[in-house]
Amino acid sequence: MIQPLTFLGMMLALTAGMAVASLLARARRAAQLSRLAQSWGMRYVGRDRFDLAPKISERFPVPGAADLAVVDLIYGLESGRHRYVFTVQYTQGVVRTKSRLQRVATFSEPRDADGAEGMDGSVSPSPLHMAPAELPLMQQYAHLRQMLSGAPTKPEDELASPRILFPGNPEESGDSQARPPA
Repeated sequence: MIQPLTFLGMMLALTAGMAVASLLARARRAAQLSRLAQSWGMRYVGRDRFDLAPKISERFPVPGAADLAVVDLIYGLESGRHRYVFTVQYTQGVVRTKSRLQRVATFSEPRDADGAEGMDGSVSPSPLHMAPAELPLMQQYAHLRQMLSGAPTKPEDELASPRILFPGNPEESGDSQARPPA
């Protein structure tokens, strides 16, 4: 029989170990995205520096999505417009089957806040484009960049099943096969 204090110590050590593993995986992903942004001639920030979540919530293409959060933001100027490529995390489901999901999305908006035309003549934000959900997170960023550059991409359903977030998500380790939450 395990003593209660021994069990408590084991659980605290396990929790601390998982927290460290999560921090290391997050730091690794941030470094990868920072290098990716530099290769695109853009900048990376891990949080929603430009308060994009309210801007995208009205035109988010997933019905019933709630609690939108923007993380891992890559941004820069493109044809006189601000371009944003980011991970959007949201909750889907109404009653019993609520799930926290994430997808990579992108849009652009005019450079001037007063609505002056960009070099492309447009004064409104572009549509919100989302990467195919079946791709691992880093490949979703690459897919959207390829789509924006005009390179041919496979036609995919943009509203396919998104990734489910749960502790130990295989996306953190680069494994593309998602498993259901425990």
